[in-house]
Amino acid sequence: MHPFPRESMQSVDAGTIDRFGSERGPARAALLVAAVVWLSCSAPEPFRGGQGGLTSTGSGGAGGAVVPSGAGGADMAGAPGGSAGAVDAAVPTGTAGGAAGSPVQTGSAGAGGASPTGTAGASPTGTAGASPTGTAGASPTGTAGAGTAGAAVDAGVPQPPMMLSLPFNVSDHFAPTGFMGDGVAAGSITMTTDVTACAGEPAAAMAGNCYAVTYQPQPIVAPAPSTWGGVYWQYPDNNWGTLPPDTVATGAQSITFYAKGKNGNESVTFQAGGITNTISATTPYTDTFTVRQTFSLTTAWTKYTLPLTGLTYSGGVLGGFAWVATATNANPIVFFVHGIVWQ
Repeated sequence: MHPFPRESMQSVDAGTIDRFGSERGPARAALLVAAVVWLSCSAPEPFRGGQGGLTSTGSGGAGGAVVPSGAGGADMAGAPGGSAGAVDAAVPTGTAGGAAGSPVQTGSAGAGGASPTGTAGASPTGTAGASPTGTAGASPTGTAGAGTAGAAVDAGVPQPPMMLSLPFNVSDHFAPTGFMGDGVAAGSITMTTDVTACAGEPAAAMAGNCYAVTYQPQPIVAPAPSTWGGVYWQYPDNNWGTLPPDTVATGAQSITFYAKGKNGNESVTFQAGGITNTISATTPYTDTFTVRQTFSLTTAWTKYTLPLTGLTYSGGVLGGFAWVATATNANPIVFFVHGIVWQ
């Protein structure tokens, strides 16, 4: 069916009705009804809302047939520039057009249409590759290698070194950390390794460190007639038997060293070993030997010997060397020692 020519689609005005006259009332009414029905059946169908068609921000309804005197128009609220239609006097209430349809919200990330909120593609958030977070290689953190970390070593516990072979310099393996007697009082004993303090020594004495020793006696407490002080060379530092000792190859015959006094006639006892303990949980180690001898020093460098023949030290050595001095007055005792060698 085709619409009427343009002039036949105009609204019927009051002047036209007056020209029919009263003598043609029935014919006039029949003609008017026939025209309205014919127009309703022959108008082109507009785009419908809710079908994913040319709606911009959703459609206010499906529209329906074009009714010049109806209220719906082609797309009453959805299409830009749509017309609400003119309310004709012949149809007092107008026509709302087609069904309201399903509103389509702002845009659709996917196919839209059937879903009121649209469909955001195959996955609402998309897919980030084969794995949402990707794959960091064969292992997320990698592999720390096929090797073995080995046994843990406590950094606070020095491990015993390999057995010391003979001969060796005491100052290379033991440290003068074991202060005794008056030595526990700050400043009572000082030991330095200033090379100039040992000037004039023989070439044979030049082994290991040269020590300058100053012992300032503390006040004598009656009824004791004297006081004393001394220092052990220990392994490791300050080890009185709580940690494993150093081990020394068997067969040592002696400990030799060179010493002299500042004023002469300084009485000093030199020794090795002698850190003896009752074996317990707190002191599981002990020296199994002691060698000790007292010398009266002169102002000249002199070689001294501590014999080790026949002594057993196979359990290790805590005190590789030591000195002890006894004072009967407050005068300082100053002496020098160098070249301490186990051989």
